[in-house]
Amino acid sequence: MDIQTVYFLLIGAIISAYAILDGYDLGVGAIYPFLKDDKQRSIAIEAIAPFWDGNEVWIVIAGGGLIAGFPDVYASVFSGFYVPVILLLFCLIFRAISIENRGHASSANSVLFWDIAFSVSSILIAFIFGLLVGNLMVGVPLLSNGNFEGGLLALFRPYPVIVGVLTVVLLSIHGIIFLLIKVPKDMISRLKKIHHRMLIVFSILFALLGGITYKYIPSAFLNYYYSPVLFLVPLMLFLFLWLELYSVKRSHYNISLLHSSITICLVLMIFAASLYPNIVVSSIDIEYSLNIYNASSSLFTLKILLIITVLAIPSVFAYLITRKKVFSGRIESTHFYEKEDNSI
Repeated sequence: MDIQTVYFLLIGAIISAYAILDGYDLGVGAIYPFLKDDKQRSIAIEAIAPFWDGNEVWIVIAGGGLIAGFPDVYASVFSGFYVPVILLLFCLIFRAISIENRGHASSANSVLFWDIAFSVSSILIAFIFGLLVGNLMVGVPLLSNGNFEGGLLALFRPYPVIVGVLTVVLLSIHGIIFLLIKVPKDMISRLKKIHHRMLIVFSILFALLGGITYKYIPSAFLNYYYSPVLFLVPLMLFLFLWLELYSVKRSHYNISLLHSSITICLVLMIFAASLYPNIVVSSIDIEYSLNIYNASSSLFTLKILLIITVLAIPSVFAYLITRKKVFSGRIESTHFYEKEDNSI
């Protein structure tokens, strides 16, 4: 295995870590409107409050790794997806502000405003990530010099939009399972019903997307034909969806979270296997595509980056594990984000 592939897999692993860890708090924001009342929404906010900012460290690591390891990809993607990326950054900032300000809101209208801000920004973040992946799958108008030739509306084609919606549903399921571990027992029944419905929606959307990919993007299956063992990945995906449903019904929520995390990794593996060795596919000419060889830094740079990343990641994991232990257990009442004005 060459070093470009190793680095590609490492970036994939970091993106998976981000999707799993920040995915559950984005999912909590996405299912936020389905929670019954203000108390339940306060508990949901308190469940993610100790973790959401630490989870976002992974997107910084992934972005830094992409800039250093595949600078041409970074330049093309960020120039072509300029508006969605700026909107993504705006949502990440606005979501953080909404979480912090909600606990200090002085009126019911203020609480409602920050609730809407938190939920909408969470949904948009998940949707934009899916939209970007969908565009990479279907191809973008990339010229031979790496410049992006296309407008904003060109990004909102049916396929990328379906991938965006699929991402929102997938992370919503992940967020529900996280809440099942953290919230009081009187909230569990409602969350289980939402989880069951979301799982059905995800299965239908994923099967639909697979059919569309097979018909309109046959090149996405090339690696699967060369290495048929890759077909086990989508089969394993449906296996883990069933295991997740089974463990939720048996109230084994920690195991469900593990199943849900593996499901997210499998979804990302399916997309990565469809693209490899390309990263940005050109819809103008496949020869213009950026792959892990023509868009990477020098081999020396990649080796240094691998060493730095391997040394840095354990410390981030140690921090996150410590936080998980300190803030383990169910939340029976709100206090950290309790409102100062009890009349609300």
